[in-house]
Amino acid sequence: MMKNIQNKYLDGDYYMMKSENLIASGGFIVIVSLAFPWIHIPYGSISGWNSEGAILLAAIAYPVSASYYLINGVHRIWGFISIGAGFLITLTFLVSTISESGAAPASGLFIAVFGLAVITWGISKDNQSVKSSSAD
Repeated sequence: MMKNIQNKYLDGDYYMMKSENLIASGGFIVIVSLAFPWIHIPYGSISGWNSEGAILLAAIAYPVSASYYLINGVHRIWGFISIGAGFLITLTFLVSTISESGAAPASGLFIAVFGLAVITWGISKDNQSVKSSSAD
């Protein structure tokens, strides 16, 4: 565990490891995706903020904040549960959009799924670095 602390703190200054950068980047991608159109309808489009897509912020809150504030990083099980909930939210949103007549999913929804995948990759990388540092 001491090696992990030494990796995150260099001469008293905090810097982000690769896994934390992935998690933060994925969180940024999800937040930006809310500004893109999530639903195309015949007379326009609806962004993620206006179509209840902001619920995804609750799903990414734990991994993004824990990767920055916790010394040992994101707990693998809780991180995957949180991101799994995010994937379920987007899947439910996609199915409900497809089932409505005249509505089609737009790019913002797929960008959000990509952001969730980046966070998932970051969580798995974070736990690999914790395993390798605890094995030493």
